[in-house]
Amino acid sequence: MACATKAVAALVLIWGALWAQEHVDAPNLLVNGGFEAGTDGWIPALGGYGGELAARWEAAWGHARIVAEPVRSGRAALLLDATGLENEVDVHSTAVKVRAGYGYRLRAWVRQVAGDSIYKVTLDWRDAQGRHISYDNDWRGADRPAEFMPHGGVFVAPEGAASAVIILGVMKGVACVFDDLSLEELGPAEPVSARPRRDGDGRARIEGPTRVPARGMATWRVRYTCGDSGLPIGGAIQLRRWPLSLEWSRAQAVKADEPGYVWVSGPRGAEFELVGGNLGEVTVHLAWPSLQPGEEVEIAVGEGKGVRVQAKPGRVRWRVSSDCTGDGKFAEVEGVEGGEFEVVPGPARRAVVVAPATAEVGRPTEVAVEVRDEAENVT
Repeated sequence: MACATKAVAALVLIWGALWAQEHVDAPNLLVNGGFEAGTDGWIPALGGYGGELAARWEAAWGHARIVAEPVRSGRAALLLDATGLENEVDVHSTAVKVRAGYGYRLRAWVRQVAGDSIYKVTLDWRDAQGRHISYDNDWRGADRPAEFMPHGGVFVAPEGAASAVIILGVMKGVACVFDDLSLEELGPAEPVSARPRRDGDGRARIEGPTRVPARGMATWRVRYTCGDSGLPIGGAIQLRRWPLSLEWSRAQAVKADEPGYVWVSGPRGAEFELVGGNLGEVTVHLAWPSLQPGEEVEIAVGEGKGVRVQAKPGRVRWRVSSDCTGDGKFAEVEGVEGGEFEVVPGPARRAVVVAPATAEVGRPTEVAVEVRDEAENVT
């Protein structure tokens, strides 16, 4: 199921999507993740964040309830409705056992039916005594999905974790329907300390056109090969264009039939998350598993329709950087093969006569004719 799992997380000018290549689904650790058994395995919280867990669902005052429509599958889903409230509405799963240092894939399908604020599908990691350790994926639902869209990611249980609770929530003024939740154990995660690592490690080869018409569409393929550092979970590969232009299509990984679509593949069922920044950079974070030296990641920028380039002619170069330590800092990869191209004037669209504003009777007047493309570049 290539690209079968996509988690969209829009924060300001950041877009995320999770690619999952072929993998065998592990058992679902959650009880009643599809709500077909009603409220079994789920407990509402009174008063939102930090609120006491209710002994009975009737105490949720109808703001958390099972509905028959809309649903993604089956006959039931969970509606959380904080419209008209001054606090969030939360529901907790019963705790499930986890193992510290293991990776877990969290998946949910969410549809937002009211409000403009955010929702959450949060992992609450807890120790053997049930005490809170840390959160993952907290309040990352900012995409306002009008239809059921997948949300989640791959997360590593922190040191000391013995159980996890899934917390579903909506901010005040928001209503969302949640369905088909799952939490799957993936196996032990390779720690960052498993090998010496340095940012900027690896090598890259870029394939694509050497000439692109102004405002034209094109596709580039970047093949990144891991160096001796490998690429740890949380590490990333980043693509930037130089010089910078904000006229390009924004990177996105949701709609394959629209400009700017980015597709990523890697070995052994590797999963990635895309983050597109407001300066045109494309950052691909590795979600699972750690990649070993010599393994390759392919990134297609503009897969399908292509990516729309700038209007101004000139030479442009792709730069490739890597974060091989997982600390969010990047260093440029040296010796990148390819990646330079030229934006040139496009096909002629009109002719423009350029003449002086005044002319003297009886004296010659110089007149020029310019042939321009769609972006007003002289061809």
